[in-house]
Amino acid sequence: VEPYLETDGEAGCYVGGTLERYQQFRLRVMYWDNRANPNSHNDGQWGWHTRFTSVAFQATLPWNVGFIAQWLGGASDTWEVPGLDAVVDMDFHASFAELTKSFHSQYLTFRYDDYGVEDHDMNPIDDNNEDGHAYTASYGWNITPHWRVNLERLWIRGYRDAREVSGLNEYADESVTLATVRWQL
Repeated sequence: VEPYLETDGEAGCYVGGTLERYQQFRLRVMYWDNRANPNSHNDGQWGWHTRFTSVAFQATLPWNVGFIAQWLGGASDTWEVPGLDAVVDMDFHASFAELTKSFHSQYLTFRYDDYGVEDHDMNPIDDNNEDGHAYTASYGWNITPHWRVNLERLWIRGYRDAREVSGLNEYADESVTLATVRWQL
């Protein structure tokens, strides 16, 4: 199945705007709607009507600390069966906030992520409810203009009802540590 197969020929749309004060802050707001017909289909793929709002903010805080945050929330549905709800009908959200401090040729970053899906359809075999959050800490060092070293640690905790169908715990706790050395021209 093609991930972006056109099913109805409808044009989507988006509108957005930016408010910015040079080297102090930037605020961006956007609304997006693909205007898909959820009952359209093509080559086995149904149309997904998806729309969302995104708000992003970036600022330089005291002591030259960088701050970035974004929130995105929306909804998606597909295949509306007469007399029943849509086969899939869900709201979703994702957000993050990040602080970064650079000093000489090094930087330190901390980030928090939150995400979730709220399932509204009545399909018991396809439970899309899920939520979770993650924490990331990252250190980078530009040793020379060509060599860079990074060390990153990610912790994530998620909950998804559908894991139980596969015999797994609904809660999942995972973590990963990543060390990289990069050479660039």
